[in-house]
Amino acid sequence: MVKVSYLLGMLFLFILLAFGVQKLLNITYFNAVILFILPFTLIWALTIKQLKEFMSYNKKYWVPQVNGLQNLMLLFISLGFFSEMFEQTKMIHMIQTPLLHLSTLPLLLFIAIQLVSLLFSLIGIHPLVTISLMGTLIQPLLTELNPLSLAIVLLTSTLASDAAGTFNTTVTIMSQLTGRNPYRITKWNIGFAIWFGTAGSLLGWLLL
Repeated sequence: MVKVSYLLGMLFLFILLAFGVQKLLNITYFNAVILFILPFTLIWALTIKQLKEFMSYNKKYWVPQVNGLQNLMLLFISLGFFSEMFEQTKMIHMIQTPLLHLSTLPLLLFIAIQLVSLLFSLIGIHPLVTISLMGTLIQPLLTELNPLSLAIVLLTSTLASDAAGTFNTTVTIMSQLTGRNPYRITKWNIGFAIWFGTAGSLLGWLLL
């Protein structure tokens, strides 16, 4: 339990510090995450006295893992094109309208984001696509609601859906390692996904 609490604490610390980098350098949040994630990871490994093991692991697996990123590169290129085109359509305003109405009831908004993320993962939509789509849709809400709350909800919802989505990488790897049907693994993880996402929604609501 202590290790889980420490992990969650470091996760939220990373979010807060990434926002600090965003404000300091006047860049987008995602660019701040890209710039900050490496030094934060090194400092984290140092604080838990695992820096040597961390460096050894990366030295061993860096090249094989980088060589296997072609599919993700294609995913991100397609995702960027999709997001840019989606912003130019009239459909975005049709979807944003109910979200703007829910901004007066932020807890319901957060739960709706959580449930949509989980539903999308169950029908095979990649979590990166979901978080990108959600990020585009909630942009008008950044001036009305705490951006930190929205970031926490998006992050926890995506992580929760990644753990339970039948077609996601996490469940696929677990299925291969355990020899179990991925639908069975989804059944095992769905409770955790709901509770984890709900915890993120409640935390985001309390931080408003």
